[in-house]
Amino acid sequence: MEEIIQTKGLGKIQDSNILISTVEEVIINNSKAIEDYKKGKLNTLQFLVGQAMTKLKGAADPKELEKLIREKIIN
Repeated sequence: MEEIIQTKGLGKIQDSNILISTVEEVIINNSKAIEDYKKGKLNTLQFLVGQAMTKLKGAADPKELEKLIREKIIN
């Protein structure tokens, strides 16, 4: 089973460099959503996670992406 997951590319992306660069790209490309989030529209965070998941073809942990996005927005 593990071999099938690996050969088909169905595993989760865990490389932090890939996740961080994707999150940074999503933040740069969605400045309006970032502004909305900072103004208190917290549901825009899910939109941003969705954008990152789309770029990563669903191969990432949404909770990890959410955490990274929050960290990048706050800093």
